[in-house]
Amino acid sequence: MFGMVLLVVAIGLQLLDLATTAVALRSKTAHEANPVMKWVFDRIGWVASLVALKLMVCALCVGLWAGGYVIALAVVVAAYLLVVVNNVLVLQRNANAK
Repeated sequence: MFGMVLLVVAIGLQLLDLATTAVALRSKTAHEANPVMKWVFDRIGWVASLVALKLMVCALCVGLWAGGYVIALAVVVAAYLLVVVNNVLVLQRNANAK
């Protein structure tokens, strides 16, 4: 049961990361800080890059859940929680700077 909760949270965090990153990048007041993602963005565009990445991470999370790797899934959840919190803080900082 706990694994299923983690899976739902992990997928929700992927959606939140997608949404907050899209808002930040559309605003033109933020930039992608991850150099690997920046490189991919420059080659195929940020929308396609984000959607592809989110689908891959969701597939990874489903695999972790199905395989019973609850601790690994919890690590993914913790990491993306930090990513989403950072995105929200960047959006708030940029909104306050206007």
